[in-house]
Amino acid sequence: MRCVRIGFGKISRIHEEHLRDHGVTTIGIVEVSPERVKEIREIGFNALDSIEAAVSLNPDFYDICTPTYTRLEILRNLCLLNPYANILLEKPCCDYKDVEEVQRLTKNHLGKISVNENYASSKVTTRVLETVRERNIRPKS
Repeated sequence: MRCVRIGFGKISRIHEEHLRDHGVTTIGIVEVSPERVKEIREIGFNALDSIEAAVSLNPDFYDICTPTYTRLEILRNLCLLNPYANILLEKPCCDYKDVEEVQRLTKNHLGKISVNENYASSKVTTRVLETVRERNIRPKS
């Protein structure tokens, strides 16, 4: 399975490690920061300068690992350029004010879109659950 990652920050590196362990090959990384582009090239990845360049590689899926405020525009571009794009979005998938636009964009999208939750298995989540139990707190949801 082949992916193009969009963004090369902390989450991107976590995704790379875990997806590689599951047989996914990263065939390109879209990044706008010159320092990160240099790093991408130094570690042997294909640095891409645009969503259009990413689409031209025809990956099995796109892994969006950019800051939340950028995800709507990236999603919009991917949906327009490739209506069949399979997309993995980091949580949250967008700012709250953009929810209706994301719903409109994805309503007729023909590819699969998944939102990834990195924190469900984190040590912080485990500790919060332990504390809730220790203090006999009964959440409503």
